[in-house]
Amino acid sequence: MAKSDLTSEILKELLEYDASSGVLTWRERGVHWFKDSRLHGAASYAKMWNRKFACRRAFTHVAISGYFEGAVFNKLMLAHRVIWRMTSGDWPEYIDHIDGDKLNNRLDNLRHVTNAGNGRNTKRHKRSSGAVPGIRLLAWGKYQVRLGRTHVGNFDTYDQAVEARLKAQKAAGYHENHW
Repeated sequence: MAKSDLTSEILKELLEYDASSGVLTWRERGVHWFKDSRLHGAASYAKMWNRKFACRRAFTHVAISGYFEGAVFNKLMLAHRVIWRMTSGDWPEYIDHIDGDKLNNRLDNLRHVTNAGNGRNTKRHKRSSGAVPGIRLLAWGKYQVRLGRTHVGNFDTYDQAVEARLKAQKAAGYHENHW
């Protein structure tokens, strides 16, 4: 089954989502999800699967990207994307974790964004120097502020430059977590 074939109805039949905790749990599967084989009948496979997985937490592996991931019908998927599909019915290209915590899949922490919107909610990289990005000291002693390719202005003090950068970020729609 292709990912695009996984409708929100199918996912809701397979998984239960608790919006307050952000946790996905496997539901018990009916016999119709299994096929007979030479060794066992569909009922036997359903019983084995349910004994092993039903009512247990799903999507518990933390991927190298830092997100919860798991598989549905051998298709690897990210938990927050499955949750979005279950609750809204679509597979958006970008889903943002508002608080920046990749493991917090509560529905009130997820939002559909554009690529630009997703980039505006990034935290400062752990190897960052600690300085505010987009501010540099010019040769004549003024601080230049830029936001992307936009020149914000030149300022006498570093504090004025930081204040201008924060105002420009807010005006451009950057999230408060950004930088």
